[in-house]
Amino acid sequence: MAALDYLHRAGLAVEIHGEHLRLRPRERITDNVRQFVRQHRDELFAEVSAQHYPPTVDVIRWLSSVARYLECEPGYLLAQGFIDRHDLREQHTNHPRQVAALIRTHPAWPAQPSMIKPPVFQLI
Repeated sequence: MAALDYLHRAGLAVEIHGEHLRLRPRERITDNVRQFVRQHRDELFAEVSAQHYPPTVDVIRWLSSVARYLECEPGYLLAQGFIDRHDLREQHTNHPRQVAALIRTHPAWPAQPSMIKPPVFQLI
């Protein structure tokens, strides 16, 4: 949780609101912090998501299996919102292949795995 730790050390709290990160208090947000957030956006989304719903070992294995079927990293699925903390809680009993097939139907899912940008964060 290096990215999130950096912001906490700067005296900032981080929350997810839709597709945006909200940092507070505003008076502590500097240009350097803005640049850091832009550079580490995916990692921050994954870290904040994991913090709100710390997954169990079984859930982590399930998420890793879904990611393998999709040829990506678990952190990518979390950071891009293809799987969120509610999915982790509600879907982890479904077969990873079925969940991966459903994610592939999402309009925002890349047509080819090579289109998936390299993940900054790994959940395992």
